[in-house]
Amino acid sequence: MEVKQVTDSAKAGSCNNKNKKSGGKGKFQKANVSNSRKEMPSLRTRSSPKALWEGIKVLSDDQRKAVKSMGFGRLLSFNVNGVPGGLAFYVVDKLDTKTMSIEIESGSVSITKERIHQLLGVPNGGDDFVAEGVVNATVSKMWRRVYGISEISPANIVNRLRTYTVADWLFRIDFVMLFITTMIDCQKNGKCKTSIMPVFTESRDISKLDWCSLIYSNIHECKDNWVKDDPDSYFTGPLTILMLMYVDATTCNDMQVDRRDYALAEWNMSKLRERQNIEFKNGGFGVVKKQDLFVAGEDIDEGEFVAEVNMTEQSPSKQELVSKLKGLISSIEKEKNEFEKMKLIAAGKYSDDQELMCLVKEYYRMVGMMLLPVSSLDPDRLGLEWVASRAL
Repeated sequence: MEVKQVTDSAKAGSCNNKNKKSGGKGKFQKANVSNSRKEMPSLRTRSSPKALWEGIKVLSDDQRKAVKSMGFGRLLSFNVNGVPGGLAFYVVDKLDTKTMSIEIESGSVSITKERIHQLLGVPNGGDDFVAEGVVNATVSKMWRRVYGISEISPANIVNRLRTYTVADWLFRIDFVMLFITTMIDCQKNGKCKTSIMPVFTESRDISKLDWCSLIYSNIHECKDNWVKDDPDSYFTGPLTILMLMYVDATTCNDMQVDRRDYALAEWNMSKLRERQNIEFKNGGFGVVKKQDLFVAGEDIDEGEFVAEVNMTEQSPSKQELVSKLKGLISSIEKEKNEFEKMKLIAAGKYSDDQELMCLVKEYYRMVGMMLLPVSSLDPDRLGLEWVASRAL
């Protein structure tokens, strides 16, 4: 893989000259309505997330622990098994790499390293991929020798993941190369780029690499080799990341998404296709409303939390803290309402069931201090009949 860095401000907007928005709000809507009368354009791409989705499903417990130790724990819930071509075409076409944003009818969806971290959970801050340091130029040769072929595809890696019995260094190399090829950058034929591999020495701590900067840089230059009107031009950049950023940061009429998890776990091919069809039917892509990216509390122990904080190399800003806390409050409120609804159903149908009663008692043990005065907390007295009558 060719590691790309943002160093030339003059070059920054070069790939957007023929893809800029034509004018104000009215023209933007008119262009979309015009598109809706024609056949939906579809993006030709080699950047399918399906292999990553398949690879994660075959991991053993030890391998999942290794993935977490590399800083990719949130990816273990990755559920995106494909991206629909029509919405993909719009997102890539409206990506402005000069402003690092995706244009929509009401403004734009900004792309920053912090938002990439918020979306994916991968390490933000740390060692530069192209900085001088411990590298080994023979790593890529050795890796190809293991496979016995000169060019390795994501499917090749998934097949090899199925054979692992340990989570050793080679396993880690395979996983990060699968992530890079499906989510960040690949060759025009969809195969792995190996120019980045000298970074992944046995002594390298992968969790200390600045993955968000790598992704940001590749987004910045991902349209340089893509020609919008050329049917033989394939997009090879971070398509899935751009797609998730768009659908998580916007909402459209006629499709209510109950946001209970991060976008990479919440969205799949079926939901993305539904979103695509609704937008297209309702006047064209991009006629959406902006919203904050989803945030939620994660079940991590104190040691993991400290490691994540140190990894970012800087304290979160007030805006980031406010966004995070708002998301947590929203998530807690949704879960509480759902539990209360299920509790009423349980009380009505199975009022004498001891197992359900124990679950309700456990609920009040966990959150009772938020619901009742301390003096009245006695979960052993809380039967389902009492819970139901109190809720009513």
